[in-house]
Amino acid sequence: MDPMDVLATLLGCLVATASASVSRSVKLPGEIVLGGLFPIHEKGEHAPCSPAFYDRGLQRLEAMLFAIDRINADPVLLPHIRLGVNILDTCSRDSYALNQSLEFIRASINTIDTSGFECSDGREPRRKYAHMPVANLLRLFGIPQISPASTAKTLSDKTRFDLFARTVPPDNYQAMALVDILLSFNWSYVSTVSSEGSYGEDGIEAFRQAAAERNICIAVNEKVPHNANDTIFNEIIQRLTRKPQAKGVILFTRAEDARGMLAAARRRNQTDSFYWLASDGWGIQQKLVEGLEDVAQGAVTLELDSSVLKEFDLYMLNRTPDNNFRNPRDLLIVGCSVRLSSSTLNPRFEDFWEQTFQCKLPRNLEKMAVNEIPVTAGPEAKPVKPCDPSLRLSPSNGYIQDSKVQFVVAAVYAFAHALENLYRDVCSRKERRVCQAMKTFDGSRFYRDYLLKVNFIGEMSLRSGFPRSKLRDLPRSEKILLGTLRKKLFPAKEISPQTKGDSISVLDNMAGSEVKFDASGDGPARYKIMNFQKMPRIPHFEYKEVGSWADGKLIMDPKEVVWKKGSRVFPSSVCSLPCGIGEVKYMQQGETCCWYCYRCQQWEFLADEFTCQDCGFGNWPHENKTGCYALTRQYMQWTSPFALIPIAISCAGILLTLAVIAVFVRYKETPLVRASGRELSFMLLAGILISYLNTFLLLAKPSPLFCGLQRFGIGTGFSIIYSALLTKTNRISRIFDSASKSARRPSFISPRSQLIITCSLISVQLLATVVWMIVEPPGTRDDFPDRMQAILKCRIKDLSFLVSLVYNMMLITTCTVYAVKTRKIPENFNESKFIGFTMYTTCIIWLAFVPIYFGTGNSFEIQTTTLCVAISLSASVCLVCLYSPKIYIIVFHPDKNVRKLTMNSATYKKAPSSTSQAATTAVTVLTSVNYGSCSDL
Repeated sequence: MDPMDVLATLLGCLVATASASVSRSVKLPGEIVLGGLFPIHEKGEHAPCSPAFYDRGLQRLEAMLFAIDRINADPVLLPHIRLGVNILDTCSRDSYALNQSLEFIRASINTIDTSGFECSDGREPRRKYAHMPVANLLRLFGIPQISPASTAKTLSDKTRFDLFARTVPPDNYQAMALVDILLSFNWSYVSTVSSEGSYGEDGIEAFRQAAAERNICIAVNEKVPHNANDTIFNEIIQRLTRKPQAKGVILFTRAEDARGMLAAARRRNQTDSFYWLASDGWGIQQKLVEGLEDVAQGAVTLELDSSVLKEFDLYMLNRTPDNNFRNPRDLLIVGCSVRLSSSTLNPRFEDFWEQTFQCKLPRNLEKMAVNEIPVTAGPEAKPVKPCDPSLRLSPSNGYIQDSKVQFVVAAVYAFAHALENLYRDVCSRKERRVCQAMKTFDGSRFYRDYLLKVNFIGEMSLRSGFPRSKLRDLPRSEKILLGTLRKKLFPAKEISPQTKGDSISVLDNMAGSEVKFDASGDGPARYKIMNFQKMPRIPHFEYKEVGSWADGKLIMDPKEVVWKKGSRVFPSSVCSLPCGIGEVKYMQQGETCCWYCYRCQQWEFLADEFTCQDCGFGNWPHENKTGCYALTRQYMQWTSPFALIPIAISCAGILLTLAVIAVFVRYKETPLVRASGRELSFMLLAGILISYLNTFLLLAKPSPLFCGLQRFGIGTGFSIIYSALLTKTNRISRIFDSASKSARRPSFISPRSQLIITCSLISVQLLATVVWMIVEPPGTRDDFPDRMQAILKCRIKDLSFLVSLVYNMMLITTCTVYAVKTRKIPENFNESKFIGFTMYTTCIIWLAFVPIYFGTGNSFEIQTTTLCVAISLSASVCLVCLYSPKIYIIVFHPDKNVRKLTMNSATYKKAPSSTSQAATTAVTVLTSVNYGSCSDL
């Protein structure tokens, strides 16, 4: 992330003697000069620069010199062109960085003729917003730029920064990686803190957009202003604590601002309140967390995926003020020629050395009047002694390779490869230096056609990843001398040549990844995911790699992350817990990720996370409430207790009816059977049998066929029974009424007439049923007594069913009236009394049935059972009351089944003589009709 690193390449015949601020610059002469801007010193309070060094800035400066040395010593990459440098210090100050970049402009104007041009590779200043003015300034003079640290998304806009490239990806990829990490943690509610400037503001804006697309909400969005003090950091922490559910805090800040947040969290006693997820502004910096390890513990940070350059470590660990220069007596053998290296040293390295080891170099002490000099002014000034010649940089005294070193080297090599390709295209092989065509080549075209098309594996070496196939094209003399040059530059004790892939690699995995640019000039997006952990056995903290993010894909096992106090339990960072099954969200006002949960009704499902929707009658929500399914249509099951009871009654009735029919058939010629009226008796038994069979129609699964048979069965069975009874009681009543008036026999009392009358009465019911079926065709319907039930029923309205029984009720009522009228007939012909009892009982049954049937509409089982039992009881009353006396006589008292007894007249108790005479006449007529002795009509 570190900004304020600008690498500028001045392409042309620049001379090393151009005017510059010698005290703040590092120069090497060359035919092509690469310019660089690095934050070597910290910002001063009363001057542009402070005496304090930035270790990272110095390492990057040395990384540029390191890469230049290797390229100048390479016999294949730019063998005939010498690269130089002009590196300036930005002092971590924006305005000073812009002013320093003017040095490149002045140098090019003073040293290049009208045909020359400049191109530059800019690495932006320490603050990410300073790169834009520098980039804009350099593009005005056609200077291409490559940055190894600038990650602002704005720089990808080629309409504004058309000559800008970088070996690192823009921050929008980093924002995407942060969002993917949040999702892997199941965090949906976080706070954000960004530094003022394009790095923090653009980065956090990209994060917010990516988070919104993935339903991650921002609780608090804070910005750290420039020059923030402890009070400002305290206030930010205070505002973060107002949203305690947002335990995750995203930091898109500069290193110093991240440290300020950690320090403020400790001051406010919020050490364990937040879990930090930080951008590469935090990265893996040790000084950032020094003394604040307990607050930073568990932090997850991003770091650009870079490799440690082992050869650069050797370079730095062997570097001292005594050997940190390019000695002109050191001969570099190239081909058949001898090349001299630069004679300019890095004047900043001596200052860095003295500051690091708190000593003074002997040659600097010689310039002073005393052997001991104070380091600082004041009464407590401490003297220093000369630097020990044996001092060396090492990890023990704080040396750690900066993560951007790889990208600095990659940027230098990218320019070298682009220049090599340009040289091959526009210069002849005979020209052993920068040709005129290169001097006049357009900078924009060079950026577009050469720099952006650079693509090589990042193994910067003596061969620079040069393919073996190209090695065959070298002159034989150069091939022979190549081994000598290797030994000269890299002694065997430090590093040995090795082959990797199709390239000869002397430096071991200098970068370890492909170096290329996309159409916007951006480098590949690859990040390491680091976790700041306390080591279990060693009492110290360190960063541990727990995953990676490359090309839009997250590779991480969240279980590898160690949180505060060594916990591996995932912390929660959500505003509201997810609603349970069957609950909808009611959003809190002003919050996008906070809600209350309300439970839907039992019959509702979740149309979306905010809406309950009725499944509708006949449907019920799934257990997860995401949809509905059709309820199973219920109907009477044969195995149900509600079905077994009416079936038992019906079967018993059917067996008894068949037994009665069998007896009547067997004894049909006996006087008692003949006296009962065989035709109507058999018709009556048929109606009783049909009534019993109706139970099975009512209990069967409803279908159009069975529903139609139910209509015919119930109405027809009753109409047969009560039509036959009505005809019989009517005949008896007419005979006795006629006998009281005259001795003439009434008409239509013969068996045939009785059958015709009965069938006529039955036909009325059949006709009404046919009309009913035409008006309301039989079928099935779903009935919903409540939300949880769906009953499959015949498509018969309860009222329609009741109306269909009206005719039968009329027959019952009429029969009852005639039964009352004929209650005083002779004792031996008192069948009307049994008919009367049957009618009374039937009326009671149906009066009880109607309220039970309509009062149990919510229970189809009770309703159906009630109807079946009512029908069977009505049939049973008829069977028992009308036929049991006759069966008793026929079976158990056959001696009474004689004509004499059936014709014996009996007088009514206390009856007048005239009445007795009429009764005798009626009995005579009735007996003659039953025995068939009279005419049919």
